Amino acid sequence: MAEAKPTTTDDIRNLLAHLLAGAAGEDEPHWLKLIGPVTALPIIDAPRSNWRIEPKGKPAELEAIGKAVEVVRLAYPYVPSPKSHDVGR
Repeated sequence: MAEAKPTTTDDIRNLLAHLLAGAAGEDEPHWLKLIGPVTALPIIDAPRSNWRIEPKGKPAELEAIGKAVEVVRLAYPYVPSPKSHDVGR
């Protein structure tokens, strides 16, 4: 049975944490804390990928997060765009 495609910012965040836990060690809650929230951007402003994160952590953790973002973004560049009045909230 195939896994469901991530369709929300929370799905992207959970997918990143799951990937990192399997590839880099630690558990998913550890990575969720370092990844922080995933922000959806209006597609008009971000045509290549409309989500972003602002991770924190040690240099090796940030490098691992960056690699996971590259993999996930390649497969899932878009999440539903926020309405223009929701941006920045």
